[in-house]
Amino acid sequence: MRAASLILVLVVPGHLPGQDVPVPAFDTEKARGSYVLAVPPGHDAEKPTPLILDFHGAIHPSRKGANVTYQAVWSKFVKQEPVLVLGLNSRTRAWNSTKGDKNDTTYARHVLDAIRAKFRIDGDETYLAGFSSGSDFLCKGGLQQTGKFAGSLVVCPGPAHVLGIRGKELLRAKDHPFYFVTGEKDYIRKSGAWQAYLTLTKAGGRAMYREVPDLGHSFPSIEEYRRCFGYLRVLAGRTRSIDDLAIAKAAFGREDYLLASTHAKKV
Repeated sequence: MRAASLILVLVVPGHLPGQDVPVPAFDTEKARGSYVLAVPPGHDAEKPTPLILDFHGAIHPSRKGANVTYQAVWSKFVKQEPVLVLGLNSRTRAWNSTKGDKNDTTYARHVLDAIRAKFRIDGDETYLAGFSSGSDFLCKGGLQQTGKFAGSLVVCPGPAHVLGIRGKELLRAKDHPFYFVTGEKDYIRKSGAWQAYLTLTKAGGRAMYREVPDLGHSFPSIEEYRRCFGYLRVLAGRTRSIDDLAIAKAAFGREDYLLASTHAKKV
């Protein structure tokens, strides 16, 4: 029995929590491609499950940003949410720097296809998420236009000039739901998230903005991630019933005044 279990781990990598899984087809001269998959406890492999494809912040490839984010956020998140989270490790310090046939968009789609071949993924509930440099990539990388994703959770993105506003890359994805989350004390960067939100809503897009009190340029709490992901599902139309008054009251209680007022005026 023990031998059989060992064979399963070797043949099907990625089932161990936090395991770094190589993607040799996307190795470069300077760095290797790899990913980490966060799996909820007691995951039912036969049940179609939502998935989040996550892009970490700027960090040297040797430090494996997806592994860092797994430890800080997603390993805890999946203990409370029945969602698979796929984190890619960038092969450069920041995303969208690798060019040619091994660029980051192709890399992401390749790994996602590989995970879909191993797991039963809910095709209507595949989301994008990012932090810092990873969020910048989500705003201008064009992944939303592949039609594979239900919404994007953009956490602590950069200033407006790196978010695809001037070049209109962001507007090309205006039909895609975006939730922009930033820290109240992220003084240099938070204006970018706000401008991106305004740009999309002015163009008729589905977007929401959240400024987390007392947070700088760092990960929000797991509870904050859960609330934001929950509302991204609302934006994406994946929640059947919406209680506007309940949403408004809860949002007001945590000083999320934009969300509170948005739903209060619907009551």
